Amino acid sequence: MRRKILMGFLALAVPAGTLLVAQSAASAKSVTGTGLTTCSFSGTISFDPPLTASGSTTIKKEVTTVSATLGHCTSGTPVGVPTSTSVKPIKTKTAKGAKGGTCNSFDANSQTAQVKVTAKWSGEKPSKFTISGLHAAVNNEAELGFTGSFGVTGSYAGTGHVGVYLTPASSNAIGTCSGSVSVLHIDGSTSSGTI
Repeated sequence: MRRKILMGFLALAVPAGTLLVAQSAASAKSVTGTGLTTCSFSGTISFDPPLTASGSTTIKKEVTTVSATLGHCTSGTPVGVPTSTSVKPIKTKTAKGAKGGTCNSFDANSQTAQVKVTAKWSGEKPSKFTISGLHAAVNNEAELGFTGSFGVTGSYAGTGHVGVYLTPASSNAIGTCSGSVSVLHIDGSTSSGTI
């Protein structure tokens, strides 16, 4: 008799335990962040082929790869805790008969480039946005960079803004273009984005 009662209890306990585990997994769903969250960021901008002062008419396409890491964030509900950021490579065709791979093309192409970004957050749905129409800028530390605005979907949906500034060494490298420029470094202490 005891064995039948114990078996009956176990038969009921297993589905109840399964229900509790399923309920816990359901409550762990990602939330959608709201408001605006502002994050510092750092990273690199790489060029293939490397940029030079004179470029070449044999360069038909330039590929710019951005590697960005979001740092500390403030504001937003909840405050964003970034886990990863991905930026789709930017491919720019060289106009027929023009020279590609020039340092000047870095500034000129920024105005028409489509920078597609996905920012992932801990416990939140990702934010997706495309930055276009970047504007050349110089900050108070005389660092060269870009500013821009963009629409955001997902967490922190709305209008975002970015200020990307190069380290002093990278600002000098692209500004003087005295050699081959393959990588520029983003200054994490002066660059930030509001999503």
